[in-house]
Amino acid sequence: MPKPVERFIKIKVIPNSKVDAVKKYKDGFIVQVKVQAKQNQANQRALSLLKKSLGCQRIQLVSGQHKPNKIIKIL
Repeated sequence: MPKPVERFIKIKVIPNSKVDAVKKYKDGFIVQVKVQAKQNQANQRALSLLKKSLGCQRIQLVSGQHKPNKIIKIL
């Protein structure tokens, strides 16, 4: 059975925005979230928005837990 292909994308998360939005930018995405960057809230909201926007079920934060620039793995 073939192994599923994993894809990696770059995102930049902008917390405390006026709107929740996902925008294509160069080789990745900019994800604006209304919530603050406290207790992983911004990361969780960003991943949720990306799931809806990309139409995928499973994504995982690979790097950038405490930074605005992150790498996401699409499973």
